[in-house]
Amino acid sequence: MSNLLNPNAVGTVNDFLENAPVEEVPTEEVSEETPEVEEPMDPIDALGIDFPDAPGRDLIEQWKAGFGAVHAFVPNQTEAYLFRPLRRMEYTRIAQDMARLRESAAAQDDPTIIENQTHERVVSACVLYPRDLVSPEKLNFSPAGLFQTLFELIMRNSHFVSPEAALQACYRL
Repeated sequence: MSNLLNPNAVGTVNDFLENAPVEEVPTEEVSEETPEVEEPMDPIDALGIDFPDAPGRDLIEQWKAGFGAVHAFVPNQTEAYLFRPLRRMEYTRIAQDMARLRESAAAQDDPTIIENQTHERVVSACVLYPRDLVSPEKLNFSPAGLFQTLFELIMRNSHFVSPEAALQACYRL
């Protein structure tokens, strides 16, 4: 009799399996002790440990109570930024100011002024720490993408999302 795996073989697959050598697999000793699961550290506590000059829990809790949410952006081991969402009235004011600026001769000559000013205004309004982020020194010497990145994070956390992301977050009840 042959089998499907080897037409020239004698016997069935079951015959082969019954007579196959048994390979012993070494087993590891299983400890009956369950390892202690370390609870994750509270993000505010972790922020205080990693960045000793960061605001304390009390101030962050006050911000959370006043603004509804506070977010942390930690791009590397030496920098941390705390920000809040942009409010509707702030957005409206900034949009009106940018509309006026768009009509200026400077903006006509250099359209990037509008984008840069928008980023700086939103970041200035929403970054809670460090407070001197929009100082002339920080503006001139910060990494090139910092304001763009903070702007994008602030806008996303202010519910400015793509239509695709909005659809993914929308459910029929």
